[in-house]
Amino acid sequence: MRQRPQLGRERDLLCLAQWSEMTVTSLSDIPVRVDCHMRQAGDPFMIDSVLSEIQTSLRRLIESGRPSVIDLRSLPRMRSATYQALKDALSTGEVTAVIEADVKITVRETQYPGVWWLTHANEQGGIVTEFIEITMIPDILRPHAADLRAGLNRLDQALTVSRVEPSTMTHAGTTQPNQTRGKRP
Repeated sequence: MRQRPQLGRERDLLCLAQWSEMTVTSLSDIPVRVDCHMRQAGDPFMIDSVLSEIQTSLRRLIESGRPSVIDLRSLPRMRSATYQALKDALSTGEVTAVIEADVKITVRETQYPGVWWLTHANEQGGIVTEFIEITMIPDILRPHAADLRAGLNRLDQALTVSRVEPSTMTHAGTTQPNQTRGKRP
């Protein structure tokens, strides 16, 4: 009869129990087994470590308003399976923004409000940097004061040039030729 696979601590305790029953007199007596499931699922210890750091940072954001950043490229031994498992654990939230600049920046809210996954890609689509930001809104999405002023100036100019008489506006805000101009009812 086949046993069900052991998970997490239950598996570790079973291994410890089996190990304590063994007599080891040389290295060849130690059984070695490659855990393919763990290799496919990624490094659970690294994932738990990153998620714990996010949890601490999110708590700090709520309590003090202080944002945090985790540079995913600086984490040691982040294999593709671990990377994907972390991405799956954080999942996708309601907001995604793409910024087209010198590099393409994708800002994706995770399933946890205040936790954002930012990816900077070069022109060829290769990932240059990746961050998890724990903040109300990532700084990259906040306009600079100079940009706000420039936008207001452009809007002022656009409105000055395209001013229309109120009687020519339709309910949807589009203009119609003024049929009553110069006529009295």
